[in-house]
Amino acid sequence: MTQIEMLQQEFEQELAATRRTLERLDDQKWNWKPHPRSWSLGELANHLVNLLSWFEVTLGRDELDLSPSDESPARPVGNNRQEILSLFDQNARQAGQLLSQTREEHLWTPWKLLKGGQELFTMPRILVLRRFVLNHLVHHRGQ
Repeated sequence: MTQIEMLQQEFEQELAATRRTLERLDDQKWNWKPHPRSWSLGELANHLVNLLSWFEVTLGRDELDLSPSDESPARPVGNNRQEILSLFDQNARQAGQLLSQTREEHLWTPWKLLKGGQELFTMPRILVLRRFVLNHLVHHRGQ
């Protein structure tokens, strides 16, 4: 089994678990927060959906600056369970297509995370996808 095939299996499993979680959202509790400093349920749901855009960022770019000089485009926001599920399905399809079109050797090329032009880290794309996308998805799904 190739690295891409293993990553695709993990991707599909995490997508299924995340979608099941999103299906259980209660629109009546969209603004609920467990603590005043916490994200609301709706904000957390939107973050889960937008994490999938990191597949494009990781596979389609060589770096990301968290403090770029230009404004990043606004991401669509879901305001209820149906909108979140629609956005999730759309982002999941795009991420899956990118992953299926990726060559094995591309996964091992370096990718950088910057903040204000300063390098925070450089690591192979496959590790970025596993640690900062899939594991991040699991973390926030657990919240």
